[in-house]
Amino acid sequence: MVKYRIEVDRSKCKRCGYCYSMDSIHFEPTPPIGLFEKLYAKLARSLFLNKSRVVGGSLDKSKSSGTFNDEKIELAREVEAICPASAITITEL
Repeated sequence: MVKYRIEVDRSKCKRCGYCYSMDSIHFEPTPPIGLFEKLYAKLARSLFLNKSRVVGGSLDKSKSSGTFNDEKIELAREVEAICPASAITITEL
């Protein structure tokens, strides 16, 4: 089975939600971050919250990535094609 790497450039992500609305297998929003969110709510929302991340993947401020070998990769490719920020990249490994 072929493996794929999905990457989200979080610095480009516009928080539109298309990716995780259409494909919750591979994408999800960044969850609330507890105390930091409460103390710095406005800053947290503008920088981190609701930006897309790869389900089960690595995460930092500028990138999220993960590797998959599943039959549903075509759904992720559709999401890659419609991302208004061109923030999603899928690479065959």
